[in-house]
Amino acid sequence: MKFGKGDIRRTLVVLCVISQEKEITLNQLVAKTGMPKGTVQEQLKTLSAGQIPCIKLVKTGSVYSVFDEGGIISLPKLKKWYKEQSRIV
Repeated sequence: MKFGKGDIRRTLVVLCVISQEKEITLNQLVAKTGMPKGTVQEQLKTLSAGQIPCIKLVKTGSVYSVFDEGGIISLPKLKKWYKEQSRIV
């Protein structure tokens, strides 16, 4: 999946992969998303800054996970969107 710079879907893809894997490292995220390391790091900054309401990025050592505080984003629906996007490419 290729989305242009500044496209929120980049962040949503990273969020989806973290959510699917439960716990994942930066290098694993890079491999799973196919995005450059710097791009993934930017998306992690977006998530850690709380720019997606009700989603909390948790970093324990080098491992990332997400906590869904409920509300605006439905992680199950987001995962479904991600699977559909993967088929398009």
